[in-house]
Amino acid sequence: QLNAHAWTEVYIADKGWQRYDPTAAVAPNRINRGSPFGSARNTQSIALGARWENDSAAYRQFSATFRALNAFWQNWILNYDSDKQNSLWQRLGLGAFKYVAWLLLVLALIPLLLLIYWWYRRRQAARFGDDIYHALQPLLRHLDNHGLPIKPAQGLRDWLGENRSTLGEAHKHAENVVKHYYQCRYQHGETVSAEALAALNKAIALFIERHRLVLRQKDKA
Repeated sequence: QLNAHAWTEVYIADKGWQRYDPTAAVAPNRINRGSPFGSARNTQSIALGARWENDSAAYRQFSATFRALNAFWQNWILNYDSDKQNSLWQRLGLGAFKYVAWLLLVLALIPLLLLIYWWYRRRQAARFGDDIYHALQPLLRHLDNHGLPIKPAQGLRDWLGENRSTLGEAHKHAENVVKHYYQCRYQHGETVSAEALAALNKAIALFIERHRLVLRQKDKA
C-alpha cells in the first residue's frame, strides 16, 4: 500500500491501448515493465527509503512489520469501538457472556495489581533504607503518634536532649536506644552484625513499652 500507484490506459491509433501515467511521478519504464521502480530506481527522483525497500529484503521486512503494527494500533487502539468489541467477543465464543467475562477479567487483574504494588513498595523500601533505618521505623511511628517526632535533620541525641523531661522515667530506655543506634551506625563499618541489630531492636521495644506505661500513668493522674 505504501508504494501503490495507479495509471490509466489510453487508446492510441495504430498502437492500441497504452499504459499512461499522467502524473509523471515515476519513470515510464516502470509502467511498461510492471516493476515498482523500474530502471529509474537509482535516480534521485526515487526516495531513499523506497530504494532501500527495493534493494534490501531486511528493510522490506522491517517496513512491512512497522506498517502492520501501525495498522494494529489504528484498528485496535485508536478506532476500537463497541462494534469491534462485540466482534472480538463473538470470535472468542463469549458473545452472550461478555459482561460476565469483563467482570471476571477485572477481578483477576485486581490481585495482580496489588501484587505489583506490594513488590514496588518493597523495592522502594529496600532502595531507600538499610537494616538500621528499617529497625528505627517502629520507634519513629511511635514518636509521631504521641507528638514527639524527630525533626528533619535532627539527630537522636539532639532529640533526646530536647525531650528528656517529657519522657519521664522512659528517658533511660531512650538513652539505651541512642547508644545502640550509634553503635550500629558508626562502630560496625558497612555491615552491621545480627547481634548489634537485635540489641537495637530490643532497646527500641523496651523504650516503647516503658513510654506507653509512662503515658498511661499520666492519663490516670
